[in-house]
Amino acid sequence: FQFKIVILDEADSMTTAAQQAMRRVMEIYADTTRFILICNTFTKIFEPIQSRCAVLKFDRLSDGEIRNELERICVIEGIGVKSEALDMVVKLCDGDMRQCLNIIESVSGLEKIDSHVIEQVTGQPSPAFVEKIVCFLQEKRVDAALDLFDEMWAAKYEPVDIVSAFFRSAKYRDDYHLMKCVGMAQLRLAEGYETKLQFYSMFYDIMNNK
Repeated sequence: FQFKIVILDEADSMTTAAQQAMRRVMEIYADTTRFILICNTFTKIFEPIQSRCAVLKFDRLSDGEIRNELERICVIEGIGVKSEALDMVVKLCDGDMRQCLNIIESVSGLEKIDSHVIEQVTGQPSPAFVEKIVCFLQEKRVDAALDLFDEMWAAKYEPVDIVSAFFRSAKYRDDYHLMKCVGMAQLRLAEGYETKLQFYSMFYDIMNNK
């Protein structure tokens, strides 16, 4: 006898009512069917379903693994993506392989795919650009950092996307002080203070590592 296999992706996005119905379905067809639920946050799957499953946790893919897989796919599909563009995709997606593939698919019809194209498609600031600002701040080169930030602000990026870009930089650097400064800026943005002044305050905090 072969069991039927039912795979539910993004199971953690189901509502409580849907999960309750799912539990009932799993009970009814337990003798003939095996259910595989895929999710990013297993804690969003409520306990009655978890208790009926064997929970398997997988490590996050490393940046190197994601980049190698993207390179392999681009070669197979004949997509010409510059190296710096792939680096930008990997950093922007923060370990999310599906999001990486979605970005690559959205630009696959273009002849020239560089970091500028990725920046336009995603609407996200360039990680390299953000890195330059952080370096200038840590070197106390205030004018250079503010000039770059003014360019970024003039490009009309959403404040939440800008602060997210700085937080990604902090994570890659594994810099606690930087993460703390950016976290405070995120808190102020969440409270509705989406002005350049909040970023200037963040920059001041970054430069004054105490």
